[in-house]
Amino acid sequence: MTARLSLLVTASLLAAPALAAPGSDAELRAIIQRQQEQIDALTRRLQSLEARSAPPTAAPAAAPAATAAAPPPPVAVTAEQARKLDELPVVAWKGAPEFSAPKASKDEGFRFKVRGRMNYDAAYIENPGNVMPTKDLGFDTRVRRLRIGVEGGFPGNFGYKVEIDTADASVGLADAMLWWRSTRDDGSPGALEFTIGHQEPLDGMDQISSSRYLSFLERGQFNEAFNNNRRLGLTATWIGRDNDLRFNVGAYNDAINGEKSNDDYVLATRSTWSPKALGGQLHYGVSYQHRSYQTNKQEFNFQARPFVRNADYRFVSTGNLAVASDDIFGWEL
Repeated sequence: MTARLSLLVTASLLAAPALAAPGSDAELRAIIQRQQEQIDALTRRLQSLEARSAPPTAAPAAAPAATAAAPPPPVAVTAEQARKLDELPVVAWKGAPEFSAPKASKDEGFRFKVRGRMNYDAAYIENPGNVMPTKDLGFDTRVRRLRIGVEGGFPGNFGYKVEIDTADASVGLADAMLWWRSTRDDGSPGALEFTIGHQEPLDGMDQISSSRYLSFLERGQFNEAFNNNRRLGLTATWIGRDNDLRFNVGAYNDAINGEKSNDDYVLATRSTWSPKALGGQLHYGVSYQHRSYQTNKQEFNFQARPFVRNADYRFVSTGNLAVASDDIFGWEL
């Protein structure tokens, strides 16, 4: 741009002598003023032409974002090392370590896990004016549940669970079950399931739900009042493809105990529908049980504790009744 401007200025000055000679300083200053205006106009024109012909200026590059640390390069594993890894048991954490059969094993389906829980309870039950004729109230603490057990599975779609409860300084059997579930053509769990062993009959959702998932330490009082507990028996279940519809039937004897004449039994059925809706899951259910009592022990006391197990005193009790059988209808919502 400097070379072009110099030529233009020179041309303007060379043309100046052709003008009439200035007769005064004022005329000279006017000539210089006109020449300066011409120079300024030519300068602006040159700047405009150069701006049009110049290549576009690249936008300044954005500051590079902070790059995360590059992941370490994959470790090379030889075929022999991969084979040895596939021969090791698979360990997963599901509340406790769960061990599964090695990937390379033909025994796919073997699973084993130790399970357990402890519930500790502290409660105060007031007895104003000693209205209740008992000293079994007041403040008390106790280990409500102290369980240890195992669960798992083995090939053929079988599963099992065995658990004992050592609370109250005694040992009692909780769940001791073996179940099998069919498989669909696509490999997903099938529609039929059979469970045999010491289990909860079809008493309803409040009783069947594990104490791991209860909102309170104790279930509703009617579960104790009607003596809902585990029994030895068989349950057959049909399960819908979406796992939201179930039909159950079952037949059960008494709980596992030392009785030699356990001829009592329970026949039960239960149906539930649990669709996902409203951002959660709804639940509807109906159930029915026919219970026949032991022929040499046809008496029953319908009674309940005051919402906790810390006291043996029952606020509600019918006293012993001669009962040969009863029928229970239930609904769930």
